[in-house]
Amino acid sequence: MIGTPVPESKIKITSNNTQQLSLLASWGQGVLSDVEYSPDGKLLAIGTTAGIVIYNTNNLQKREFFLDTLIPIDELTFNPAGSLLAVVSNGLSSSVIQIWDINNQRLVKEFNSEFYGYGVGGSYIKKIEFSPDNTHLGI
Repeated sequence: MIGTPVPESKIKITSNNTQQLSLLASWGQGVLSDVEYSPDGKLLAIGTTAGIVIYNTNNLQKREFFLDTLIPIDELTFNPAGSLLAVVSNGLSSSVIQIWDINNQRLVKEFNSEFYGYGVGGSYIKKIEFSPDNTHLGI
């Protein structure tokens, strides 16, 4: 968020100092659903009901806005290289899985996964993760 000062700190968060945590700012648009740091810690991706916003962590400036969708973002994750962002949006009768090229702000792959809704016997995608060697995407 522009104008939000971020104090320098090298203090690691532990169970002994969590009472000292405080809210500095709120980011993104819509209702927050997932937050993910890139593997190198330089980017912060925020998934919301309005889409995805990516911030540079060194100055908290908005970097890119990828999706402007009515379907909420339920899950997102970076690949180990930090160059791709996998995104899940669960709808009423299917899930959409998208893979975005972070550097070129380009959708490179989209999958649709049909299921039987949220009702009795229904399921949806709760987690998505790249393998450490970047050869598989677990859904």
